[in-house]
Amino acid sequence: MISELNFAPTLVLGDGWRKASSGAAPLSLKIFNSVTDKSEIYALRYRAFIEAGLITARKDGLFCDSYDDLKSSFTLAAFNEAGCVGSFRLTFGGGEDDVDTMPCQSVFAEVGRLEQQGFASLVEFTRMAIAPELTNTSFRTTLYAALIRAGLIVAHAARTDYGLISINPAHVHFYAAMCGFRAIARAENYPGINAPAVLLGRDFRALDEKRNKQNPFFKITPAEILNARATLFPEAAHALPDVAVA
Repeated sequence: MISELNFAPTLVLGDGWRKASSGAAPLSLKIFNSVTDKSEIYALRYRAFIEAGLITARKDGLFCDSYDDLKSSFTLAAFNEAGCVGSFRLTFGGGEDDVDTMPCQSVFAEVGRLEQQGFASLVEFTRMAIAPELTNTSFRTTLYAALIRAGLIVAHAARTDYGLISINPAHVHFYAAMCGFRAIARAENYPGINAPAVLLGRDFRALDEKRNKQNPFFKITPAEILNARATLFPEAAHALPDVAVA
């Protein structure tokens, strides 16, 4: 684990979560890199994906892949007293030539064309998992949205200019309406998943004021990005460039 966040009143990176969350916030959000133990996260993924019928049963009860071991990958995980209840992985592109650092690269040729359109730094949001035993719809929705928002903060902190997400066709509307992603392509399979996938993308350089007003929960401030950058990417912790945040 390399950092923690809290859910109340907003997501904040760094040591400040300890005071803000004492006694009030039921959840803490931790960020893991490639060298930290993520077995509890893999076990949660397995339960969630098995429950959804998206993966084949495994004897070890864990769901992970080679992308989890890359230095360019980070995993967000939400914890409460019961343990890990939600997780979300960010795999960053822009690695060595001819080396896939994002799962979507092995499926969608469209990813390779983004650089030609002027996008130099990419990130794919993958492996979203919410504990299947959480049955409160409102709580699940809040947790789901909070993980996405935290992922956006980390993506902006890394100076990513384009975001990708490969999801089940049933979830396209949520990401389009709430987060501004648009459909790029569809495939009948995706690495490790027994289901079709739709590739969605969003230009992080574009600011959507209308969506921010409709969904203020997803609004991200420059201060949040600078805080995340100082914690996760200290070598790049200087003033923000002229990019929009949304």
